[in-house]
Amino acid sequence: MPAGAPRTVCPPPDEMIELGKQMVQWIKDNPQCLHVSAWYSCEMFITRNTWDQMIEKKEFQPYYEMALSIIAQKYLDKDSNVREGVSQRWQRSYFRDLKKIEDQDKQDDIMRQKELASSVEEDVLKNTQAMNDQLAEARILLEKAQQVAKEASENHSEKSEQA
Repeated sequence: MPAGAPRTVCPPPDEMIELGKQMVQWIKDNPQCLHVSAWYSCEMFITRNTWDQMIEKKEFQPYYEMALSIIAQKYLDKDSNVREGVSQRWQRSYFRDLKKIEDQDKQDDIMRQKELASSVEEDVLKNTQAMNDQLAEARILLEKAQQVAKEASENHSEKSEQA
């Protein structure tokens, strides 16, 4: 059974700061870079698991955000080597405020659809109840009409027999 503190995969804070500086400089020196994974995966051989933990550390975040910002400019620049379709696709990754706004818009749309569905459901229930009430009234009228017709038929039969 394992004992002790859980194993950490992130470098210590001072090394995180140094790696952050190296990343920003590497991205500046390599303008063809279109994603930070070119640095952490190809250049530094950092695994995705380690990377995911690194970007959550407060020592590394300012450098990570700066790197994202530098790369994001390429996605906005019409003269860059980024194609328009790819640029559109990656904007949510590089512009977190855009992602937040789009997510909120989507959530608002979902809530509006739920409200609409709820009001439509209420209308359908009301209309169904009204239709059921009308059918019940029609059954009663039909039964009365059948009773009147039966009585009329019996009266007609009696008169025919008497004649």
